[in-house]
Amino acid sequence: MVSQAEHRYPIDRYTAERIQEAGFASHLEELQVLARDRSGYVREAAIARCLELALPELFALVAERLNDWVPQVRRLARKALVTMLPFTPPTQVLAALPEIFLVHSSGRDDYSSWLDEFENALLGAVPVDEFIANAKGKNIKTARACVHLIKKHGLLEAAELFDLIIGRNDDIVLANLAMQYCAELPRDKQILQYKAATRSHFGSVRTISLGKVLEQSGENGHQFAKSALDDPQSSVRFVAVGYLRSQGIDVRALYHELLGAKNLKARQLRILLTALASLQDTADIPRIRSFCTHTDISVRRAAFNSWHKLAPHDRDEIALTALQDTARGVRKFAYQLVCRYGAYIPFSRIEEILARSGDLQMLLMFAEREKWKWIESLARLSRDLNKVESDALGLEESLARWFAYSARSFVRPSAEQVRFLTSPAALSSLERLMPNGRQLLHLMAEEIKTFRH
Repeated sequence: MVSQAEHRYPIDRYTAERIQEAGFASHLEELQVLARDRSGYVREAAIARCLELALPELFALVAERLNDWVPQVRRLARKALVTMLPFTPPTQVLAALPEIFLVHSSGRDDYSSWLDEFENALLGAVPVDEFIANAKGKNIKTARACVHLIKKHGLLEAAELFDLIIGRNDDIVLANLAMQYCAELPRDKQILQYKAATRSHFGSVRTISLGKVLEQSGENGHQFAKSALDDPQSSVRFVAVGYLRSQGIDVRALYHELLGAKNLKARQLRILLTALASLQDTADIPRIRSFCTHTDISVRRAAFNSWHKLAPHDRDEIALTALQDTARGVRKFAYQLVCRYGAYIPFSRIEEILARSGDLQMLLMFAEREKWKWIESLARLSRDLNKVESDALGLEESLARWFAYSARSFVRPSAEQVRFLTSPAALSSLERLMPNGRQLLHLMAEEIKTFRH
């Protein structure tokens, strides 16, 4: 317990009462509040009480104060952790390791000597099996801390440590560490580990390991490279393609062969189409286009995308063809080609195709790209749809956006648009969308009349 005589500065009555309260606290909840008090005196008293009680559930609370902004609290927390260590179950000790190791990189003091002392005490108190079990456990931060200790103190051979963590598919940090540990092995012992890593969940790990396997296999790596041609990660495929080409193998022919296999899943087809397009041979366009009518929507979209990658100058044809697809997901690709890549489809064709497919929402999306097509479409849609359908399309909100946008656009309407938009029928349709905006619509019509050709 910290006595009042030991305090560095005079304290007020409230702080004195809180210090006294800390001296008699016995429950985790009480000590949590006191150990996080704004007064360093109170926090120090709370940690002193934790040290006195030495209860396992207080271990993590003490670890929180390792980087306290008051030096006396930090020193007492370090002392308390080492003292409490033998009385705390390994599970609770290891769960607090991430908090403890954090001070080494962001601490207010140089903790290196204390960490050495703590780690030595830790290794004496916790069996190696506990470190291994937690390195495999679900808590990622604890697993990282345990792997760090296993590596630093040589609790396992490098190859064993690699095997321990390479199978994890939930943490890229540990996966990358495994690759570092593998590189430290003697060259003749690396190949088996790198082969195992080519099955990793993480693309970056598969990329590195495949490169190492092919480098060490020489001309015997053909099968490994071929098996990676349909990898989901483009960087893995890049390594495989580069190797096969260096061996004089026709990679295009391999991809055509793979695309011709039976019972391929949609995911495999998407990857193969993308990979074939990445070879940048326009002679492959007919093969890729043949998948634009595939039964799976995602495959058709991948085929259109791959076609565009190979022949961006064909974007108008690609957009028009995609727009006529039965699936909205594919039609949306056509919209993206128009918006992002400047593909051109006459609006009359857009209206015809989307009205036939019933995709009025996308029709409105296209219309909203041109000031006068936008309000013209709103008038026509309002005329043809009932209130429920109009609300579902958001026509009222679209008209409000048109008025906000129109002031920033100085495009002139065509003569035909002037005649339509100033007609009583069109104004009546727009009034249904904006019942309280009759005057505003009248002013709009008067302005449009000034554009008469």
